[in-house]
Amino acid sequence: MRIVVASMSRCGSTALFNCLKDQLGNTFQSMYLKKYHPLHFIDNDLNYLIKTHDVCRMGENPETRVIYLYDSPYAVVNSFMSQPEQFKIDGFPNFGKNYISDEVSLVNNDGLGLLNNYLSWVYKSLGIMFIHYNMLFESSDMISEYIGYGIVLPERQPRKTSINIKPSCYAKLDEIISSPEKMLTDG
Repeated sequence: MRIVVASMSRCGSTALFNCLKDQLGNTFQSMYLKKYHPLHFIDNDLNYLIKTHDVCRMGENPETRVIYLYDSPYAVVNSFMSQPEQFKIDGFPNFGKNYISDEVSLVNNDGLGLLNNYLSWVYKSLGIMFIHYNMLFESSDMISEYIGYGIVLPERQPRKTSINIKPSCYAKLDEIISSPEKMLTDG
């Protein structure tokens, strides 16, 4: 079995991944993959817990449970801009080339590739569980049922951001990215 925690970044994937890693213990091999491809895992006798911010490249096998975490582009960029410079450069190939520190252009031009990342998972129709960041920490029961293992998520911690981007700057992306009411897609 594979459990894949995928996200557009800055949406709670580290918190969920660490929670699953702690609670699933040694029954799963855990790893973060910058580039994720399902064919990397040919040993179906092993259990894998994988975290990635990569786009979805191809279909999964029926034993894979994918949890995709997302948030408003506005919130993601706010969180992103509060991170150390090296995190930005390491995590996003366009950062430092086309988009240095202009939050508005990051949102308006999708400089972090949020839309492409989101749509790559949405269009696969693989029975992926989609969870908006605002709903993540209240989703223990739903995630437990989906993955077949009981887990308990910690309480939500407030984000530590100080950037102020006007909501009108991200309207185009927000139109496409679903609302929290569309959390679960059965594909």
